[in-house]
Amino acid sequence: MKLTSWQWGALCLTLALSGCGSGGGGSGGGGVPAPVAKVDISPDRLPVGDIAVLDGRASDSPNGTLTRFSWQVSKAPAESRALPQPADDALSEFVPDRPGEYQLCLEVEDDKRTSTPACSTLVATNIDPVAVISSHAVAVLGQFVQLDGTGSLPPEDGDPQLLVYQWDIVGKPDGSQAALDDAHNSMPRFRADLEGVYQVQLTVFHQQRVSHSVTQDISVSAINTPPVAVAGPKIVDQVLGQRVTLDGGGSHDPDGDPLQYRWGFGYQQTIPGGGRPTGSTAELVDWDTATPSFVPDVVGEYVIWLQVFDGQALSGLSFVNVVVDQLAPDHVNQPPVAVITPPWSKTFELELGEQLTVTTAYSFDPETGPIQAGHVELTLIKHPPAFDPVNDVTQHPNWNTYNLRVAGEYRFRLRVSDGELWSAPVEQSYVVRTGANRAPQAVAKVSGPSATVGVGDLITLDAEGSYDPDGNRMTYQWRMLQKPDGSTAELAGVTTALPTFTADQAGPYMVALNVTDSHGESSSREAVVIVFAKTENHAPVARPQYANQHFNARQPFVIYPKAELEISGSWPTISSHNASVRLRSDAYDPDSDQLSYLWSMTDEPAANSLVLAVGSNYDAGVCSMGYTVNPQGPYTTGQQLYDALMAVRDWTCADLNLSPALPGRYGVQLMVTDGIDITGPFNFTFHAVERAQYPSLLLEDMAGTFASPNGDNRVLGEGSTAMRQLTFPVAHKSPGSFPLFDNRISAGDDIVMKTYQLTAFDKDYTITDLAAISGDPASRSHWVAEFDGLEDGQVIKRGTTVTFTLMLRIPADYQRLDIAEEGQRDGALGMAYRFNVAEEPGWSFSYSPYIYLTHDSGR
Repeated sequence: MKLTSWQWGALCLTLALSGCGSGGGGSGGGGVPAPVAKVDISPDRLPVGDIAVLDGRASDSPNGTLTRFSWQVSKAPAESRALPQPADDALSEFVPDRPGEYQLCLEVEDDKRTSTPACSTLVATNIDPVAVISSHAVAVLGQFVQLDGTGSLPPEDGDPQLLVYQWDIVGKPDGSQAALDDAHNSMPRFRADLEGVYQVQLTVFHQQRVSHSVTQDISVSAINTPPVAVAGPKIVDQVLGQRVTLDGGGSHDPDGDPLQYRWGFGYQQTIPGGGRPTGSTAELVDWDTATPSFVPDVVGEYVIWLQVFDGQALSGLSFVNVVVDQLAPDHVNQPPVAVITPPWSKTFELELGEQLTVTTAYSFDPETGPIQAGHVELTLIKHPPAFDPVNDVTQHPNWNTYNLRVAGEYRFRLRVSDGELWSAPVEQSYVVRTGANRAPQAVAKVSGPSATVGVGDLITLDAEGSYDPDGNRMTYQWRMLQKPDGSTAELAGVTTALPTFTADQAGPYMVALNVTDSHGESSSREAVVIVFAKTENHAPVARPQYANQHFNARQPFVIYPKAELEISGSWPTISSHNASVRLRSDAYDPDSDQLSYLWSMTDEPAANSLVLAVGSNYDAGVCSMGYTVNPQGPYTTGQQLYDALMAVRDWTCADLNLSPALPGRYGVQLMVTDGIDITGPFNFTFHAVERAQYPSLLLEDMAGTFASPNGDNRVLGEGSTAMRQLTFPVAHKSPGSFPLFDNRISAGDDIVMKTYQLTAFDKDYTITDLAAISGDPASRSHWVAEFDGLEDGQVIKRGTTVTFTLMLRIPADYQRLDIAEEGQRDGALGMAYRFNVAEEPGWSFSYSPYIYLTHDSGR
């Protein structure tokens, strides 16, 4: 562990009598008296960020002139990095950076002895907020740099949730275009577009008080750049049976690192065996080189993927298509191949009472591909005696449907023709019974939060998610498909649900799983899992935050009356709450590793229940974690699924949406991992209150989107009568997906864009800086934006509610736009409704509508 300057000073003080420093702390010296250090701190109590003068000029020496002064910090609040400046002069300055108690010590020296340290106490207070930057001082070129001001402190006894942040980039490399994505976020980001030093500055506000500004230098340098895979251009006019050689030589690494190559058939790595024409069993040879090859055995199109690895990072996938449509001059026609496969998702055991259409679509001819209709000869050669092959069969032009009303064995013979030759016949039996066996399904994953691991880690794979719909016992068979160059990794426990291997080299490991039930039926498709091992890792970066609200002590979550929940089938058709707390992880990984998330409820009232928010569903409303209604269980009805999801208190989605049902304190925690490093925990605390107990000025949206014009009640958009709590500051831009269309606007209309209400619960509030901006009259056809029911300077008295609307006045001589900027589709550009709340700095309202231009506008 490396000691900071003040930690080293504290250690020296502790060891002073045993010789730390350069004089023995006043002892020894053959009887020569030691100098005496004297400390004066002025002032000895001051706000954080102010300057204290450290004065050691009263120190003296009986031996002559003092030759050295050394100031140290022997005690400081946690995470303080403040140091005396300069540290080697009789007069020094000290700027405390954290509130609390500091012990400042001086040691002096003459040409013979060193003094015993003299110490004095300084107390730093924070009547103002304290800006604290906790970001890393090193970042990666081309990546986002996330700043962190969450360690900033409010004034003593102040609410940290009321802090307002102001970030600035005050220095950056010449030519850099770096800009903050949100200068008022506690954790803003910018992209480091050039190497060099970036200097950021943070100032925080707490109501009327402001902190000293603090700065931090961030050094940005380049690291490994991911390689680029190039599988080559499409290959056409290839000859059946003649070897095709692929060329990935165009793949490259920007850093010049050597590449490892991995090829495979298919449209994605986790579905092995795809990407080949029907009936093809072609295999790639030398699939771990730049130039693999294969011999096409069926006419058609082959799709092959390529991925490269530079020793640290994987490329994306590149694909090459190979078209085989030529025959050699001496080619001799080959007979087609007849194939019978089970019905989709079933086996050759069928349930009594089912209908059967024998699947022959996978029959093929090597020279022409799939067999055409009319070239199939299917014969039922055996059936139970009670089956009637006339009345129990429905004939179609190209197939027959067999009504399996009788149990027993049904045996079919199939031949197919290419128009010249017939295939060898194949026979297949179907067994019809009650309780027919169904195939198991293989599900493979890495046991743990992520498929990204470190070199040397012992990896456990997990097949316990595999299932058999009939509850039959299953056996497992794993196999290693691919591994990095030089790896000697071998799977242990290949017939168990939890095999292991050690990742001994950096790179991707591809492993496949097949499961078989006790009747000998195997899963229709292998499950493939890819594990990526790394030698160096960069931790995930997260900026969790409320998605669209700003809940705090002054603006807690409002619980509205509950509505009845209605469930039709699998999903709720009426939501049961009017609001929700939406949390976003807003995370990314510098290495592009797949991230895993864990949200946990850490605090909630006793007997609390969660409900769905209005307008939400299981996809957008809550984290469903893959739970679905399934006739096989465990949730066979929508009500069972709803009850299960509302009981969850640990969630694995990137984002979270909660709607509490009871008043009280709630705590939520997030951790993010790439499988190697964990970022977090991040903690959120919010309170929920009944509406009547709201502690400040409550703003509520009275409709979901646009309402209607005055007079004729003509609906302009998707309306809603539900109240929705909003929290200040509000900065809303109506999205183009819910616009007002200009072809539904008529001359003389007074259009209610939005309706809100403000209720003052604890005191009077004053509306200031109210403005309705209509935009450019010349290009907006004189549309007029107005507030109705709210005025500048209006006081909302304690205990009263004010309802106001955002109006769009359409003049009597209105004509639709005939001139607009090229490409413009929003006719409300520049239009806005705004106001501030005088008693609450930072509480502002801004709403910008969207008016979709539906006509050509002269273009």
